[in-house]
Amino acid sequence: IVPSAAFAADLGALHGPLPSLRVVPNAARPGPVRRKALEVLAAGRWWDEGKNLSALDAAAAGIDWPVLAAGSACGPSGETVRAEHLRLVGALDAAEMAEHYGRASIFISLSLYEPFGLAVLEAASAGAALVLSDIPTFREIWEGAALFVDPARPEEAARAVNSLIADPGFRLRLGRNAQLRAGRYSLRRQLEGLDAAYRDALALRRLSA
Repeated sequence: IVPSAAFAADLGALHGPLPSLRVVPNAARPGPVRRKALEVLAAGRWWDEGKNLSALDAAAAGIDWPVLAAGSACGPSGETVRAEHLRLVGALDAAEMAEHYGRASIFISLSLYEPFGLAVLEAASAGAALVLSDIPTFREIWEGAALFVDPARPEEAARAVNSLIADPGFRLRLGRNAQLRAGRYSLRRQLEGLDAAYRDALALRRLSA
């Protein structure tokens, strides 16, 4: 079971045909929508190079609002990352993250790869406008509901964020589009997908018995 068709394609490219692979997207409950703050939010395990902290930090230097980065900066092997322009707020619990998602006017992710991107879904469910790296997973899930940028070009990401800062109407429309798209990824849909996968697996087991 994988959470996106893009990730399924990556696995197929690495391992060859996987005929029993099933796509069951992740899900999130609708988040609380607070009064939006004049800030940009990012979230991830920043010690993971795939989260592209260096590019995000460089982009933050040119963004007109503060950029908050939630998540651990310390890896499992003791590695630590630092940022000059981001405001690293550390690892937060679920309630604290929900508050940040609810307040964020804009959510940015410059990840180099993602199986799904649950943080993006949680931010979108709370009405944040999305600026995302142009990778297959994000295109699959958020096409038409986000601005896409080259994750290797921080200046492009900063321009995209600043275009939303400068145009509140555009920012609100994009946030609403993201929130509507997030509604597709419900817990019910995920549970039904998992249930179908288990039923199929049980049926195959009975046939092979």
